[in-house]
Amino acid sequence: MINLLLPEEARAVNRDYYRRIWTVAGMLVLATTIIILIVIGSLYWFTNIRLTDAKQALAVSKQAFAQNDLDQLLEEIKITNERLKRLASSVDLPGLLPSEILTKIIDSRGQVTLQKINYLAGADSTKVSLAGRSSTRTEFLKYLETLRQLPFIAQVHSPVKNLIQEKNLSFTLELTLK
Repeated sequence: MINLLLPEEARAVNRDYYRRIWTVAGMLVLATTIIILIVIGSLYWFTNIRLTDAKQALAVSKQAFAQNDLDQLLEEIKITNERLKRLASSVDLPGLLPSEILTKIIDSRGQVTLQKINYLAGADSTKVSLAGRSSTRTEFLKYLETLRQLPFIAQVHSPVKNLIQEKNLSFTLELTLK
């Protein structure tokens, strides 16, 4: 039908046709842009919400871990305090600390050489284990008697094998403190 129109009218129809095509194309581009912006905006909004949730969950996890660590440290402190109380109250002599007890045990050794000392404060009793060497049985017996006379020692347990050798004997003792 365009061929039947005059050239001026054909140009007007072509202009109108192209204007409509450009209008439709512009509207399609605008609609596509709006759809893309809506999708990107909703993705941004959803991602932002998820990121906020993740940050809050991370903060809660960090707090829970910190609380867990604090609970464990508190439990260790309680155990340590109980042990310190047992060490301080394990001896009936007022003011006598475990280090002072061990010092008195070491000072009264005479010619005996002590190689190992273990201090064990239990709930019902406190024990000190000694291991050492003595040049003679007589020196060992002197040390044994000195330990029995110390006021803070309730009992001295010496195995029979400590008395077998006459010279260069190795011994082990277990002292129960009052």
